[in-house]
Amino acid sequence: MAEKLPIVEEALRRAGGLYIEYLQDELDFQKHVASGNLKNGFYVRVHYPSGALRMDVMNKYEYMNIVNNGATSVNVTYADLDAWASQKVARGELSFSSRSRKNYFINKVKAELENKDGKGGYLTKGGVKVAPRRYFFIENAYQTANAEGVKKDIENSVSKEIEAILNKYGSFKAIQLTI
Repeated sequence: MAEKLPIVEEALRRAGGLYIEYLQDELDFQKHVASGNLKNGFYVRVHYPSGALRMDVMNKYEYMNIVNNGATSVNVTYADLDAWASQKVARGELSFSSRSRKNYFINKVKAELENKDGKGGYLTKGGVKVAPRRYFFIENAYQTANAEGVKKDIENSVSKEIEAILNKYGSFKAIQLTI
């Protein structure tokens, strides 16, 4: 069994929490918060598979990658879209002059999302594809987090851990550190 690395483990837990905050912020920015499930489904796991220290930021919901990468078509029910539209109305992001206008909107979005020709998505009134930046929230959050110094914090903790090991065993012992 590999030696435990408590300084690095704590840094990874802290960094994982920060990555989650950046992921949640990016989901908010991209308006991917219909039910809040995806946004609140993140968790951090720090473990030692095969003797190497590893941190995983994971989500309880499998559709995370579809939201990140987009999909050519999506199967969605009218009821799901109705709930989604109602939440957007409650947040002030959409408004409808009547129930029939809301029904029209929901059916149009449903048809566009289910488009099987690989051109799923829907257009704004001006003919522009809705939010072309609304993909790759994982990559955007990761870049922002690292620009804010999260990666550097992990690197500093690794240096502190190596120092602690050297102080404990002396410099005569070979050290293999796998993270």
